[in-house]
Amino acid sequence: MFQIGEYVVYENTGVCRVERVGPPVGIPVSDKERLYYELSPVRGTGTIFIPVDAGAFMRPIITREEGLALLAKLPQLRAAPCAGRDQRTLAEHYHSFFESHDCEDLARLICSIRSKSEETLSQGKKPGKMDLQYQKRAEELLCEELATALGATFEEIDAAIQNEFEGAPDRGPVQ
Repeated sequence: MFQIGEYVVYENTGVCRVERVGPPVGIPVSDKERLYYELSPVRGTGTIFIPVDAGAFMRPIITREEGLALLAKLPQLRAAPCAGRDQRTLAEHYHSFFESHDCEDLARLICSIRSKSEETLSQGKKPGKMDLQYQKRAEELLCEELATALGATFEEIDAAIQNEFEGAPDRGPVQ
């Protein structure tokens, strides 16, 4: 069970702080003895109430050491290309990176989409709307978790990640 004050990754909502554990206060529930987590997203507004025994995906955020190791590893990450070109296959491919709830997978997805977008731009075309949407969401989730783990601002981590990607050599797929 997570403790009050802990930071967790909740589903694909992102990083949340556990504010309370117990029966929910201020909302009607049928089982008044059931324990709930009261979560506050670190970015955004609102409160999330989730039963402790609901089986929803939650994990502790990465440690400071894991965050620093991931930042150091970014220049070596390689794109994970999608073989399919139709929208459904592409969406399934991108979505699979979110299902793992893993920071390195999010970084690989960002790398993959950036690589694809650079190739598209070099051909005089615009990157696809879906590509940009998935890249933006992956960047949000990754920056949010790294910022929380490292005690930095979202903007500082976003800038650090952008610098890593822009300064890295060609990141084509692993052969």
